[in-house]
Amino acid sequence: MRKITRPFTGQQAEAHFNNALSKTGERPFSRLCWVIEERATGAFVGIQGLVWQEPDTTEAEIGIMLLPKSNGKGYPVEGMGALVDYGFNHLGLERIHAQFNATQLATEKFVKRLGFTVYSSIEETPFGPAKSCDILRKNWIPKQAVDTTA
Repeated sequence: MRKITRPFTGQQAEAHFNNALSKTGERPFSRLCWVIEERATGAFVGIQGLVWQEPDTTEAEIGIMLLPKSNGKGYPVEGMGALVDYGFNHLGLERIHAQFNATQLATEKFVKRLGFTVYSSIEETPFGPAKSCDILRKNWIPKQAVDTTA
């Protein structure tokens, strides 16, 4: 999370989480949110979701936040790969985009691995320098959603 925004207090994190969950049932969707669990223990290790900026659009923004202890374990490729697949094949999305901290080389690597196009321009945001990326439905290869061995 430190690469997305300033850290939340426990109370702020709970408020943001509850807000995200409350919007999950809205139609048309404005936000869908999933908890990421560790398979072996069922422990909560992060959260991921899709956000629509406009109602009834075929574009959404994807995002993921993991607990620090969960970094380096393949959760982004597996989780976001499944979420991209779900967005294209069940929600009718045509384009999924993301923005990430430009200094996060691991993020750039995994979004490229999922088939996203990463744009070289860097935008200054309130949270620091950011890069953007996207993937179109026509460019999605579903195997990318489940192949965590590459």
